[in-house]
Formats: sequence, C-alpha cells, structure tokens
Amino acid sequence: MPARPLSQEQRDKIRDTVLVLAEQHGFDGWRISDVIERTGISSRTLYKYYPSKEYLLLDAMIQTAGQILDNLVDAVAGKTPRVRVLRTLTTLTHALIRSPNSSRAMVRALTCGQEAVSPMLRTFNDSLHLVVARALAGGDPDTEQWDAAQVVQQVWFASAISWAADIVPAEYIEESVVRALALIEAH
Repeated sequence: MPARPLSQEQRDKIRDTVLVLAEQHGFDGWRISDVIERTGISSRTLYKYYPSKEYLLLDAMIQTAGQILDNLVDAVAGKTPRVRVLRTLTTLTHALIRSPNSSRAMVRALTCGQEAVSPMLRTFNDSLHLVVARALAGGDPDTEQWDAAQVVQQVWFASAISWAADIVPAEYIEESVVRALALIEAH
C-alpha cells in the first residue's frame, strides 16, 4: 500500500516540529523518529517525502523563508534601492539570529552534500535572488539589477553561513551587505 500524500496541515506540523527540535537540540540532539513520534505521521509516509534529517531541516527552512520573503515583497515598496534591500535581508537575518540553534542546524544541512537536497537549495537560492532583485529594482529588475542582486544575495548567504558556523558575529552579515551595495552603487 503506497504512502498517503501529505496535507498542508501535516507539512506545517512537520515543519513546526522540526524547527522546535532543531532550536531545542541543535542538529545532533534529535532524530527523525522524534518527528514521527511528535507528529503521529507514519514512518513510511514521512520517509517517502523526507529521506533524511537534512532534507527535513531544509524543507522547514525553505517554507519559513518563503513565508518571510513573500511578505517582504510588498512591505518594502517605495523606498530607495539600498533601504529596500537592507530591510529585506535584515528581516531574514533577524529570523536567523532569533533561532540560533536551528539556524546552525540548517547550516549543517546546507553543507551536507546530499544530492537529494540540491533541488531544494536551488529553489531557495532562486527565490532569494528574485526577492533581492525585486527589492533592488523596486519592481521587475532589468539585467543589470538582476546581476547585482545575485551578488548581494550571495554575499548575504555566505555571511549568514559564516555567522551560523561561528566564524563571524551577527553584525557582520549586515555590514557585508552594506559594503556590497556600496560597491554596486559606485559602479
């Protein structure tokens, strides 16, 4: 008998459970069986859609970031390009900083090298790139704004990973984005 498809309610429950477990216990302090136990979803169904702990974490991150990004598109309209981009990325940064254990667990998932998570990373990267490009342009970006947004987005992403890996302080993330924007504006 095939596993049943997950409802949005089940996906939300899984996401919320994974985020709580990751924040409470980091990456190593919980198992997929904990998610199964807390959600009541069968192991067969869960493993059909989430083949690994890394996949669970990245799906939770993408869902959460997607909600934040969707809300930001309209919230930053009408400001200067720098203000729109900084507000967008600062909102994401603050979400990371508020949940340091789960953010650090997600970095482990991001850097796991599993082929199964590559499409998820590409989806997150593309979504973030689009939101930064729209923030930079104040609407639909032209080619130059699209390229500039890619640089800014990659600077933010690398800085966020560096923070989560305890290489740099949280302030470094925004400082890096400000420097990248200044370089782009000077061009």
